Parts: sequence; structure tokens; C-alpha cells
Amino acid sequence: MNRTILLAFPLTAVLALTACNKQPAGEAPAAREGQGATATATSSTNGAVGASASGIDIDGDDFDIDGVDLYPGSHIRAMNVDAVNKGGAKISTVKASFESPTDAKTLADWFDAEMKKEKFTFTRSGYTLSGTTDDGDAFTLTISDLGGGKANGHVVITDKD
Repeated sequence: MNRTILLAFPLTAVLALTACNKQPAGEAPAAREGQGATATATSSTNGAVGASASGIDIDGDDFDIDGVDLYPGSHIRAMNVDAVNKGGAKISTVKASFESPTDAKTLADWFDAEMKKEKFTFTRSGYTLSGTTDDGDAFTLTISDLGGGKANGHVVITDKD
């Protein structure tokens, strides 16, 4: 997930807020709102950290799935990043929702072709693609029509070290 984690850069500041939040042991949330967007970060005594943002508008050019960019003109609308260290195993999960300026079929076909170019291993069922990236990270991409020539995508990427 080395390239994928770069997509979480906008949430890094939110995670930093959690580190400054002096609360007793347990979950320590930090939240910020502004211009219609909300960002929240959490940390806990078990080593789990997380960040989420909604109501955001990140240009799709600033996001990729292990080398596969979003469809041109796409915008990230919500993102969630979680990381946990369980028994020495690091598990990181990135979830992102985005809107694209094309219909669901065209978007699914586009991702299908782009992921094949990057040597992803996956299966496709309708507008859902699921498998592993070239780095071995598990992913599921679900696409749906929004109408008006637009589609919504939701991707979940999990990296286990």
C-alpha cells in the first residue's frame, strides 16, 4: 500500500490533532469542521489510529489505487483511514467514496482496463471489482449510477504487514 497511503495525506493533519488531544486512556477523538466538511481522528490505548473526512472535495488526480488513478474529472467525497497493530501484525484500511463524470458501466469498464494494465488480480461482477493490487493489497471497488451521466464509486483497500 506504499502508493495508496499517499492518498491519506489530507488526513495527516487530522491524525496529528489526535496526538495533541490530552484525554484519559481509552479513545481520544479529535474533530474539526469547516466549509461544510468534517474531519475526525481517533486513537486508542491498543495502538489503533483512525481518521475520517466527509463533505470534502479532493481532486481525483491526487488519489490512486496502487498506480491506478481515478477516472479523469473524479472527486473524492469522503475518506476513512484506519490502522491497527494486532499481535505484531499491522493492518491498514483505506476507504474512499468518489463521484465520476460518467455512467457506471463506462467507469467499471475503465477501471477494469486500467487495473489489468497494472497487473492487478481481480474478478468482476457487474460494476464491482474485487481482488488484489500488484502489491498484494486486497481491494473492493463498488460502482453505482447516480443518474445524469454520473457515477459513484466506493473503494476499500486493506494492507496487512
